[in-house]
Amino acid sequence: MSSTCLYCGSSLRSTKALQAHISQREFCRNKEEAAFHEPESDIDPPLDSVSSPEPGWEDQNMKNYQPMFSSRHSTPAATVEEIEDDPTSDYVYAMSYPGPAGMPLNDHCSPTQFEAIRQKQTEKALPPWTPFQSEKEWELARWLMSSGISQQRIDEFCKLEVVQDGIKPSFHNSRSLLRLIDSLECGPAFKCTPFRIEGDLKDMNGELRTEVLELWHRDPVEIIKELMGNSEFRGHQKYTPVQHYTDTDMKNREYSEMWTCDWWWNMQKQLPTEYGTIAPVIIASDQTQLSTFSGDKKAWPPLQHAGRHGVKMICADGFERLVYAFLAAYMADYPEQCLICCCKENSCPRCTIKPNERGQLIYSLPRSPALTLVALSAEARGEKPEEFRSQNLRPINPFWEDLPHCNIFECMTPDLLHQLQKGVFGDHVAKWAQSAMGDEKLAEKEMDNRFRTMSPNPNLRHFSKGISSITQWTGNEYRLIAGAAVRALEDFMFYAHFEVHTDHSLAAMDTAWSTFHDRKDVFLELGLRTHFNISKLHNVSHYLESIRSRGTNDNFNTEFSDRLHIDLSKNGYRASNKRNFQPQMTKWLTRQEAIHRRDQFMGWIEEEMTIDKEDDDVGDVEDDSGSDQEPAAIFKSHVAHAKQAPIPRTSVHEIENKFGCGEWFIWYLEEYLKAQLLPTNTLKDPTKLYFPVWKKIVLTLPAVPEAESEKITDTVYATAATSASITHRGVQSSSPAKTSTVVIRTGQLDIAKGPLSHLQIARVKLLFKLPHQISLSSPLLAFVDWFKPLNKYHDSLGMYQLSYATRQHVQHSGIVLASAITQTCHLIPEFGRTTDSIPWDSTNVLDKCSKFFVNPYLRHRDFLLFQNVPVERPQKKKRRR
Repeated sequence: MSSTCLYCGSSLRSTKALQAHISQREFCRNKEEAAFHEPESDIDPPLDSVSSPEPGWEDQNMKNYQPMFSSRHSTPAATVEEIEDDPTSDYVYAMSYPGPAGMPLNDHCSPTQFEAIRQKQTEKALPPWTPFQSEKEWELARWLMSSGISQQRIDEFCKLEVVQDGIKPSFHNSRSLLRLIDSLECGPAFKCTPFRIEGDLKDMNGELRTEVLELWHRDPVEIIKELMGNSEFRGHQKYTPVQHYTDTDMKNREYSEMWTCDWWWNMQKQLPTEYGTIAPVIIASDQTQLSTFSGDKKAWPPLQHAGRHGVKMICADGFERLVYAFLAAYMADYPEQCLICCCKENSCPRCTIKPNERGQLIYSLPRSPALTLVALSAEARGEKPEEFRSQNLRPINPFWEDLPHCNIFECMTPDLLHQLQKGVFGDHVAKWAQSAMGDEKLAEKEMDNRFRTMSPNPNLRHFSKGISSITQWTGNEYRLIAGAAVRALEDFMFYAHFEVHTDHSLAAMDTAWSTFHDRKDVFLELGLRTHFNISKLHNVSHYLESIRSRGTNDNFNTEFSDRLHIDLSKNGYRASNKRNFQPQMTKWLTRQEAIHRRDQFMGWIEEEMTIDKEDDDVGDVEDDSGSDQEPAAIFKSHVAHAKQAPIPRTSVHEIENKFGCGEWFIWYLEEYLKAQLLPTNTLKDPTKLYFPVWKKIVLTLPAVPEAESEKITDTVYATAATSASITHRGVQSSSPAKTSTVVIRTGQLDIAKGPLSHLQIARVKLLFKLPHQISLSSPLLAFVDWFKPLNKYHDSLGMYQLSYATRQHVQHSGIVLASAITQTCHLIPEFGRTTDSIPWDSTNVLDKCSKFFVNPYLRHRDFLLFQNVPVERPQKKKRRR
């Protein structure tokens, strides 16, 4: 269904293309905005619309903004617009890059990769699953190729009678299947470049030994073209840098993806054309012999040309742009970073700090690519320059020497897994903290006891045998036990994992790191350390500048590249016959990519068919629903539970005793019924009442911008203890009661009293609905034991202290709507100095322990919520003399 632009007359193939055309074409965009703000219109603007700024407002605000480099082009001033990224959040104020950066080269759309494939199929009247006979046969072929089974097993599968007589695929063995796969569209081809290297050992003739090696590679520019034109990325690509601010004064900047940060903004000024588009190149390597490959230049000229002159590419939105590709980031572990940066491993890949000063919080000059290349060249000529030794360099011919605008040292991005979680915390601070507890055996026993008797939470792994027996830790497990180490480092670790940062959060992150350095001398005083000249400890100090330059750390997590190394390299090797395996690996990888590409194409076809059907269904019918529809009617409740109660008939006696609600349950129920204006006469004889009871509910939590990839579901449990029994399924072992500690919304937020003023922590004992004798349409309710309000804060631990709330020395409880529960939380029992005499374990800690700390390090949402210090701190009463 074609569409025509009302402002320039261009004919577009769809409504989506028309929207992209207007957003990218400055003339049409200005006309669209002018039409939107047309004063003659008799239609009231929506409540959330943003009015045009007054004349002169933009210029006045731009006077306070000083770019890092002066612009080389004569361009109009940057524009500022308000963007509402979420109905419940504040505005984000966006400053667009001045000029036509990222604009298309022409007004018409070109077919994307998937559209071109579909056009060829349509011309030949072929279905999307060609060359397979049907969509089901394609799904079978995809499963056979991606399941990891061998070619021998595929042959056996094809010979099965049920397959030959029933499914009847067009392929009869693995060879014919692979021929079909090889006919699919694939990405850039692999090339093999052999080259000879000279070693340092001599042969029998006294000459240095040589070896011929193979470098298997693909044209990096062709790979960039493949990514830029992938229809899956339509609507997700950014072609120009933008600066985001959270305030109208533009003093609190926001950093997330690379296009919102300094590097892209500054690199845009280096382009020879104003309308150029930057494609940041991110490289990841894992245990690659870069010292061998760095001297070969045959793989890099395409990237050099693309960085200097640009390459025309069809982007995911169908428009052609002039793309400049620059190396922006390099993901590698610390030894590889040093190798790439030509420095020794007792040095910093980013700065020139001396090896014996790495443990200090001092500023050192950043490494300079130009000065480094001069020193390396002089050393290669045998001149022995002082800079080569003072900068702790080693003789390497760097691959990045001729890459345009490449500061390889700034490209070294943070490595959260190896540097921070396993490095600074796992290998050092956690061990120091345990050693500070005294005798190694006693300290190990004490730590094991604390983890064994820790209160449970669905989001926290329970170490039933302690932690001393664990030999292999993952990144998540390091984070889970972070509460036992230094608080300042814990805070820094959580800030380092934020997926969106602001100047304020970066300042808090910097404060946490400074606090850690201020307090780390305690390990010297205890004799646990003699120095802190640890490379990973110093490298972490560059996190802030990296975030401001390239974006948040989650964009460069080496856990991704490590996973790909296993999925691609190792699986490709296993699929070979282990002899001359490199060509076999590249062939296997090409076929896997062809499968993945066709799978994406089929998904795109399905999506396009859905859009076309929706367009046809809507037609010219006007949607008059307007804004009268309440949000509550649009969004479902955030509480989910089983449709039928797992325990449909539960007596009051069972509730009071088996579920531990106590003899006051009926009294609290009566108070709730009175508050809801419901009859209470049925409570006179509670023995006749039976309540439907649920074992758990699942909460859907709102996404947290700082941790959007974090799980947004939360499970609340309220089960009774069960005894061991013998059934027809065998012996069912006993299980303890399982209850959750939760955060409950008790009223409206009072900003003057702080962000926690409307929240209170409780323990859920029972999830139930009212019997039909009381109400025919009861909401799900929760019987809870209340804790005291969040107003007692432990400064040195940075945690809220809690104890159960009482009324006249009796546990204070209550009945609340289950929908008032906002999330679970984790309570750490107050152990005291030793665990030798504690009377609880993990199953009864909530019953036998009386004092707790609220754990702010459970998840990022807990960190953001419970790091708020009370506004009004309670004053200690002075004793009278």
